[in-house]
Amino acid sequence: MSVLSIKAATKNIKERDSGIESLKFLAAFLIIISHVVQTLGTKNTYVAYSNYMLPLAESTTSVENFTLACLRYFGVFGNMIFFICTAYFLLESTKINLKKWFSLLAEVWSISVIILIIVLFARGGANLSKDLILKSFLPITFENNWYITCYLMFYPIHVFLNRLIWSMNQKLLLKCCCSLLVLYSFFDFLLRKSFYSSDLVYWVVIYFVIAYLKYYLKDFRNNRKANVVLLSTGIIYHLGILLLTNYLGFKIPALNGSEYSRAVTPQIRQAGNRLSGLAETAYASLLA
Repeated sequence: MSVLSIKAATKNIKERDSGIESLKFLAAFLIIISHVVQTLGTKNTYVAYSNYMLPLAESTTSVENFTLACLRYFGVFGNMIFFICTAYFLLESTKINLKKWFSLLAEVWSISVIILIIVLFARGGANLSKDLILKSFLPITFENNWYITCYLMFYPIHVFLNRLIWSMNQKLLLKCCCSLLVLYSFFDFLLRKSFYSSDLVYWVVIYFVIAYLKYYLKDFRNNRKANVVLLSTGIIYHLGILLLTNYLGFKIPALNGSEYSRAVTPQIRQAGNRLSGLAETAYASLLA
């Protein structure tokens, strides 16, 4: 059975998606926590607060520092969950809303310029480079906000992805999902940035996986036990990876004291995030 057949059979059935929608608030909360923690471990070029810097990239025996290092990655979870929620609804789109696209573009530009003006007045125009001013006027071009930039690129193509997905039967869509996951999770873990991978490509991969979950795994989505187990597995797996990299930092000096010490297995962590994100989406659908 193809997706088109499923859509035709269920066109008069209204799904309760409030649970999916509410997950966006959780995602936003996780992202905020992540960015707050990042200010403690990342030096800011324009604000002097070096006395408060914490070595979050280094292996540590401090429970507090390790906890902060874990919280730092909440943003990855939040971004993943937020996109999964967005993808769940975009899969029903039949056309591109250009008004929505340009409205978002205008909002991003306005916010960027307003912040620049506030900073200029607050600092009297001092110590602001021409590059920073230029980037503030062209926030999308310079990817000042990678998520919004990626979304603005993804949105125009999602309708064409939908048509492709709708034309597939279950078996073909499953093969497509498996192939994409092997290429951009397994091989990309072994060979970083292989097969021209990027955030946009990762989103396309996740989009196909969410499509399969949405159209062919409804029984799974309604299985509370399975989703709780999958969610717990993703969280434990993610924590285990952080503990392992923290431990390896003590044993292998080359891995300690750099961002790589906690980024040694980025694709494995992404796999864990996908597991937890999918489970949270399905679990919210059940609770709605």
